[in-house]
This record gives sequence, structure tokens and C-alpha cells, in this order.
Amino acid sequence: MIGNLRERWVYTWSDIWEPLGNLTQAPRDLYIQIYRICTDYLHRRPNNQILAEIVNNPEIALIAFQSIQGERFQDEIAAVQFLERTHEFLADINSRILLRRYVEYVTKFMVKYNLRYEVVEPFALRIRLPALYGDIYEQLRQINVGNPHLAGLMNDFEIAFTDFVRTRAQRDLTISLMRASNYAEGIALVALNRQQGTLGRMCDQLAVWPHPAMREVVKKLYEFCCDYPGIRHGGAGNNPNRLRTLEVKDTIIVSALFFAASGYLNQQVRLEDVIS
Repeated sequence: MIGNLRERWVYTWSDIWEPLGNLTQAPRDLYIQIYRICTDYLHRRPNNQILAEIVNNPEIALIAFQSIQGERFQDEIAAVQFLERTHEFLADINSRILLRRYVEYVTKFMVKYNLRYEVVEPFALRIRLPALYGDIYEQLRQINVGNPHLAGLMNDFEIAFTDFVRTRAQRDLTISLMRASNYAEGIALVALNRQQGTLGRMCDQLAVWPHPAMREVVKKLYEFCCDYPGIRHGGAGNNPNRLRTLEVKDTIIVSALFFAASGYLNQQVRLEDVIS
């Protein structure tokens, strides 16, 4: 699973802060200054008396900073902003080695723990869009845990897609598209608490769309699977709407669209959590 920064914060001490403090170029008050910066991004700052005690003693500041847990940050953005502001502080120290090592440690940390960010120059944490889509898929898997039917539909898709990757056969390509549309239909059924129904009709019954055009996009996607020969229905190979033979990109793109659309089809998918 692609994680967020606060979930992995406990590992920042051994991977970033301790190695940084062990550098010979690190000032004696390093943890004092970093702790002082960090308090601006916490849910609750220490009161002035406690803060004064901490920032006047390097050893106490080290312990206080090391004890900070990810959930103490105001939100995910606050944790990101703290790392970026720390870079600004280190730049002011005017130690190239200290600054370079900090960038190196943070970059390696993001890769090591498969986080959703990449470090870009001069120093900013930019969200990797593929990571967000991975989070959506992971949310769907979590929903499946409590619903054996959805879990089965997801499993059917993953098996079909794996078969296609191995064989590259048209039959397996169309089956994987069918399985993706079946999952989207299944998750809409769960949202409406129904036992049966077609995705096209359920789109009309779901009050989740920001604009009719978005509803029509999903309906047209489903219509494609119903109309193209061999996906959801046999049909005749000479269907006039069939413009060409399906290709690898079709199963990848269409499947991704169905899973992304599940964010509309079922409100259990909380996309705001993806960026929180």
C-alpha cells in the first residue's frame, strides 16, 4: 500500500533525524531549532513554560522531538510543510553537506516506505499522482473485506487481467473488461442496497454527480462494454459501432476508469482521505 507521511513518521527518527544530528556539521542546538519549528505544525503546542524548558536544553529537545508521533501533526499537509520548512532552516545554516544530506535522507525515506511523494528541487514534496490512484484501489480492497461478493468480483477481475497479461489473447482482454465492469456494477448495487440492476440504470438513481455530463461518462463507459462484441454480450462481430480490434491500452484505460468511477458509485470510497 502507498502510505502517507504521518503513518510512517515513527521511522523518520532513525532514517532522517538521528543521522542528520550525528553529522559533524550539525550545530549543537539542531534539535532545539527543529523542535521549535515542528511545534508550529502540531495540533497542540506546548505551553510557554514547557516550551522554554525544552528549547533551553539540547538533550531535552532531542527527547521531546524524538517522542513526537505522526498523529500529533495538524494534518498530512502540516507534516509535509514541516519537512519543507526544515530545509529552509538548514539552508540558512549555510552548510552544503548538512543540506545535501538532509535532501538525501528525505528522498530515500520516501522511496523506502513507498510514500506518495517525490522530492523536487530545490526542495518540495510533490504528490505522485499514481500513488493517489493506488490509494483509491486500496480503499476498494478494504471495502471488499466486509463484502464477500465484492471481494469475489475484484478477485475475478485480477485473475482475468493476470491471464491477459500472460496470454495477450483477445478473449482474455475482453474478459478482463467484463470483470472490471462487473465490479463497478457490483459496488453500485451495494451503494443502493440492491440485489440486481444494471450499472446504466443505477447511474440515473445515484444522486452523487456534480454534473449530468459526469453521469453520462460512466453510463457511456458501461454502454461500450455492453455494445462492443464479446465483452458483456456476444453480439455480432460486424457491429457498426466496432471501429477496430481491442488493444492492450483499451483494457488498461477502461479498467482504470471503472475503478476510478467507483469513487462516485459508492460513498464508502472516501477520496478526501487520499489527500488527508
